[in-house]
Amino acid sequence: MSEAEKDRRPYSVLLVDDEKDTLLSLAEFLERGLKDAQVLAIASGKDALQVLEKQSVDLLIVDYRMPVMDGLQVLHRARQMAPDVDRIMLTAYPDVNVAIRAINDGEVARFFTKPFDPETLLDAVRALRRARLKRGDRSRAFARGMDTLRRARDEP
Repeated sequence: MSEAEKDRRPYSVLLVDDEKDTLLSLAEFLERGLKDAQVLAIASGKDALQVLEKQSVDLLIVDYRMPVMDGLQVLHRARQMAPDVDRIMLTAYPDVNVAIRAINDGEVARFFTKPFDPETLLDAVRALRRARLKRGDRSRAFARGMDTLRRARDEP
């Protein structure tokens, strides 16, 4: 996908939590708070990875404790599949070792323990979105600069 195509598509969030009520209410909250975002609400790590295989997303928000595949396993696989996707972990079971693994192995940008203030999560998502847009601006500016240098070099 070209940088121009990425600019035209809505910001996409892949939200993963096996607790259906939490999943749906958080997805609705994020959709309201991020006006032009696409929020995909998925109830299992396995299904989330299948989504990640088929389409690109900007942000992955994953719960830690889920059946079959926990959030750390999802983060690890997601990092291999889509290393440029921003990642956030949520958990109702705060554990220093889980947090350390999420940060070191899953390279999460933020780690939230439940219950958390949804506005704080929304602020974190907005900050990650702004940072992603800035990275894209710098990448496009660099590409334009390189094109200018190539043209200058190739002119007689």
